[in-house]
Amino acid sequence: MIGELISHVVDTSERHTPDRVFLVSSLNEVKAQDALFFSRSFRGKEGWRVLPVSQVNGIPPTELHKLLHEAVQYLRERFEGTVVLDCLEYLVLYNGFESVVRFLHDLKDYVILYGGRLYIVTSPGVWSRREYALLHGLAKV
Repeated sequence: MIGELISHVVDTSERHTPDRVFLVSSLNEVKAQDALFFSRSFRGKEGWRVLPVSQVNGIPPTELHKLLHEAVQYLRERFEGTVVLDCLEYLVLYNGFESVVRFLHDLKDYVILYGGRLYIVTSPGVWSRREYALLHGLAKV
């Protein structure tokens, strides 16, 4: 296990690019053919694995650790995989902004470790200046 992580860290540092986390305003901006898609919707693009975030028939929004577990498992299976999060406002509603930002930082660490990409679908107009600056800061490695 440790050897696997070390080899991933070495591989990632050799191919590291600063573009690992993206804030986008639309799913149309995500060009990935294969992705893990967290959403309030039960549908994603063709070829995407959809995990609904919902109190009914999905992962409850209060269980950020389950979302992180699913994302890490996906990234381990598909090195350089893509994770798309299209329910940020919903997660903040149930967990608070600071908790969700901590979750996103943890997720970002795994995305970098496994050479993946994270797309966060949101609108700048939803957030205060401070909140959007913190979210925007996630996109800078």
